[in-house]
Amino acid sequence: NFTVWLADDGADDVEATGEGNMSLPQSFDLIVRRVNQAPSFVIAVANLSVAEGAGEQLVRRFATQMRAGPGDEASQRLSFAVERVETLRGPWGGEGLLLSWNLSATTGDLRFAVAPFRHGRFRITVALRDDGGTALSGQDTARATVELEVAATRGFAAAEAEYEVTVLETRLLVDELFPGLLSRPNLTALAPSERLAGGGLAYYV
Repeated sequence: NFTVWLADDGADDVEATGEGNMSLPQSFDLIVRRVNQAPSFVIAVANLSVAEGAGEQLVRRFATQMRAGPGDEASQRLSFAVERVETLRGPWGGEGLLLSWNLSATTGDLRFAVAPFRHGRFRITVALRDDGGTALSGQDTARATVELEVAATRGFAAAEAEYEVTVLETRLLVDELFPGLLSRPNLTALAPSERLAGGGLAYYV
């Protein structure tokens, strides 16, 4: 609680003249409210590597030093989530890359699985959130990134190459029977997974 006065540099002679140089006192309370502080963590494994189609993977202590914030926030609950997946190399976007991603905010152990017929290099943004909220400009999220390398298997690469040879042979036959009807087949328009699954082949006519 604070009490303040406003004074000027005039004469202060209340008893003689009834005039003074000081206002009546004013009081007010100052309330300092707690603002949530961001949690923190450290990714102990900066780069993940897995073979295409390898199934679920377990990485012990992938994340460490998980903290909700200062000591008075220690009771807040924490949870991890994937915020974004970016493609660094490869024909696929990040959407749908991960079949599962379970990162424990207690142990830091990570279990994850990559969708089949996907390979390349990806950047994953991992977020740690607490339940303290964002009122009064508080912060409830910390972020870090990890890169994931998904190596193509030899069997997949061989099957893809064989399929493309078959497509090329088919095109040559069509060109021989119908000269000039078809332009070059758009092989890059279809991801290898779609080609192997029997997806349609796109031609420009």
